[in-house]
Amino acid sequence: MDHRTLAALDVVAALKQAPDQASVIRILRAFGESFGFGHFCLTDLPADPNQQPHYYDAWPYGWGAHYLANDLIRHDPVFRAMHVATEPFVWSDVVRVAPGTPEARVMELAKEGWGMHDGYAVPILSLTGAQASISFACDREHGGREAGLPGPAGGHADVA
Repeated sequence: MDHRTLAALDVVAALKQAPDQASVIRILRAFGESFGFGHFCLTDLPADPNQQPHYYDAWPYGWGAHYLANDLIRHDPVFRAMHVATEPFVWSDVVRVAPGTPEARVMELAKEGWGMHDGYAVPILSLTGAQASISFACDREHGGREAGLPGPAGGHADVA
């Protein structure tokens, strides 16, 4: 097994033992930072677009409140891509949005307002059909690709 797989298995084992939310956040933050990602969000993916997801996050201060208060979930292309993805993906490799669209604005806000330039998302699918995901963000252009983590072989999701 390579170091990435071993690190992921170590995280799963640590999460199973985590006594509280603060411990979950600490474990996931350390894991993300080991690959160059300073921020993350672990969330369920409600099938109903009107339902707010439940989440643990370590996004930059203020992003989560702004995101929820402005209902950015409705136009978030990464969130949409996570609903259809079956493999991990680098945000910049998969998400393409037309300039000037609400989807482009969400990505611009994340980048310019909160320093989240790129990221890596991992869909989590249960045997019962429930969906969740973890999405990591970094402060570098193409930082998701530079992390050297696996993703889909080409292709992208036009979500605008």
